Amino acid sequence: MMKVSNRLLIVFISSIICLGVIAQPKTASFKLPSYVKFTLPNGLTINLMEQHEVPMITIAAIVPAGAIYDGDKNGLASLTAESLKHGTKGYTKNQLEE
Repeated sequence: MMKVSNRLLIVFISSIICLGVIAQPKTASFKLPSYVKFTLPNGLTINLMEQHEVPMITIAAIVPAGAIYDGDKNGLASLTAESLKHGTKGYTKNQLEE
């Protein structure tokens, strides 16, 4: 008798778990607004995505820099990044951090 009730309990719990997984609402698909791509005379590529309903401006910059661009000067990007943590002739450490 005890074995049957344990089996029924396992079936009942499994059913509830399965129903919870199956009955989850579908999420709406997300689609980015259209954007305009253009290049400035200095070579900077701009991807402009206007959305006038949202009062916000976000700017993201991707700069071709890092160890992959060091060429035959291995470690230059790392050395430069580490040096900037201490300031330069023209800018103090705090000015660079701002």
